[in-house]
Amino acid sequence: MSRLLSRSVVLLTSLFAASVSAGTLGLLEGRSAQPDQPGQTTVELGYLTEGDFSTIAGRVSYQLSPPVTLYGDFGLIDLGDADGNAFGFGVRYHLAKQRLLPMLDASVRASYHTGSADFNAFGGNTDTDLAELSFAVHVGSKEAFLDNGMKWYGVLSYNRSTTEVSSGLVSTDASDSDMGLGGGVYMPFGPGEAYVGVENINELFFGLGYRHFIGRSR
Repeated sequence: MSRLLSRSVVLLTSLFAASVSAGTLGLLEGRSAQPDQPGQTTVELGYLTEGDFSTIAGRVSYQLSPPVTLYGDFGLIDLGDADGNAFGFGVRYHLAKQRLLPMLDASVRASYHTGSADFNAFGGNTDTDLAELSFAVHVGSKEAFLDNGMKWYGVLSYNRSTTEVSSGLVSTDASDSDMGLGGGVYMPFGPGEAYVGVENINELFFGLGYRHFIGRSR
């Protein structure tokens, strides 16, 4: 019986590790790589889904200095029969003087997220702990390509995720590393911005959201 339980938990871990890759516990970038925007602080609400996995999350960003922006996330995650919460934080640094792609705005980003979800299985409660570390290069157009102010952005990332599943006396963990590639569009919308985009990190994720500007940028 214990061997059957152990194999089942290992199978669950594989499913979680494949479905929840790094970068998915938070939100898509959905913004300019240039931090000089109308508000020093932004409050954001977004949705991200891969089909089996989805999250509704909020984000608060703060421009600490002209090149540096800090942000924090809180989200509700849904993974099949399991649901729970996720938290995270990150930092972006604007590459104002980069010469590799002078026709584009560019920045780099590092983020860390952690979360947990639980569900009933094998006659008891199964807990799942998730963690993800992500590093990314973020580029975007300097000029709008439509009259409504719409611009595009792109992201190339390296993502490291770990998943631990425990049920009763049995626990197991798995880790995975993936490259990510994504992009989308964003545009002015009222006192903020609306965005939509996709990102492929082992699986294809679709997301959308809205951010509201507060105060003046630095």
